[in-house]
Amino acid sequence: MGRNKNPIKTAAVLLSICALILTGCQAERVAGQRQDLVLPDQPVNRDPVAAIPYQETGTIHAAQDSLLQAIKDYDEAIRLDPRYVKAYYSRGFVFNRLERPLRAIEDFNQAILLDPDVAEAYLGRGESHAALNQIPQALENYGEAIRQDPGYARAYYSRGNAYASLGQAHRAIDDWENATQADNQLAPAFYRLGEAYRAAAHLRRALGSLNHALRLKPEDAAILASRGATYAQLGEFQSATADLDEAIRLDPKHAQTHNNRAYIALNLGQPQQAINLLNTAIALDPIAGPAYTNRGFAYHRLGRYDEAVQDFDQAVESITQDFTAYRRWGLAYDGWEQYRPPREDFDEAILIVPWIGGVYAVRGVANAMLGRESASRIDIGQASEKGLDRTLVERAIRLERSKLAR
Repeated sequence: MGRNKNPIKTAAVLLSICALILTGCQAERVAGQRQDLVLPDQPVNRDPVAAIPYQETGTIHAAQDSLLQAIKDYDEAIRLDPRYVKAYYSRGFVFNRLERPLRAIEDFNQAILLDPDVAEAYLGRGESHAALNQIPQALENYGEAIRQDPGYARAYYSRGNAYASLGQAHRAIDDWENATQADNQLAPAFYRLGEAYRAAAHLRRALGSLNHALRLKPEDAAILASRGATYAQLGEFQSATADLDEAIRLDPKHAQTHNNRAYIALNLGQPQQAINLLNTAIALDPIAGPAYTNRGFAYHRLGRYDEAVQDFDQAVESITQDFTAYRRWGLAYDGWEQYRPPREDFDEAILIVPWIGGVYAVRGVANAMLGRESASRIDIGQASEKGLDRTLVERAIRLERSKLAR
């Protein structure tokens, strides 16, 4: 690579690599030719010129998703030139794509042994460790990749993903911002950054990132769904509807998108359309807590109180079993309460963005309408503990009863 090598650093890398290879060989016995470890000063037969075309065709095949053929190409490049660093880490990336991270680590180790300054190999090894859920090791490798190449966008992106998996949102955002600044063509980084901004209620920033991502990948259903959800949270329902309808066309099997589209229908006073969408969401994902919440709201709007209570029961069970998963699933979660002003109207209080207190509140109304006074009082108490003014719920019950008396 044309850079001076530090013999102490090389020796340390060698010891580390030997230990990792021994571990990898014990943990993964898979088909495939393995080369013996090639040491930096070991005499070998080389034909670098003949190896280059195989490296290049391997890269082409990898880009075409012909991964097994790419492996064969890289095998031949390495046979012709056992010191071909790029062939080792290129093959390692393909092994990662084939979900063989331990085998990939062997190639990245060899690349690092031959050139301890090669940033790509540290990135690839980090991604292998991330695939094995070895996040501390992944972070260490991503950090080394960035030290070797401070402008390495993909390393920042991957490290951001690792931080996100640990729940360290601020560090993840910092890295995704660095990734997008280093490479304005890296669509996945703009998408993850947009999602992170949306989760932090920086909705206009989220739109900026997601708009950029869609300019790069205009038919990406996940990005469209995310931007649609962002528009929905801003109350811009026409734009949200366009994005979510297109996302559903591109990926009709994504339950959360159906849920979020139903949320818009609820806000536009279209409860039956919401129910149809939520039936699809629940069929696709029967443990989708917020979909039950939203369908419960829709049933309540239609006066179908018994069905509403059944759905709220299911939603409460989801909240009890895994509250974090419930909050992450869709637009229905209580974290948004801190980002919008208090509402005096009951329907606005629970429907602008459905939240956990609203589940208990509307179930309390439905139970009251079914004559289940004790259950209703318990629900109203739960809603009050979640921050909803109990007088709003009690007034809603009186209004519902007055409608039936007319």
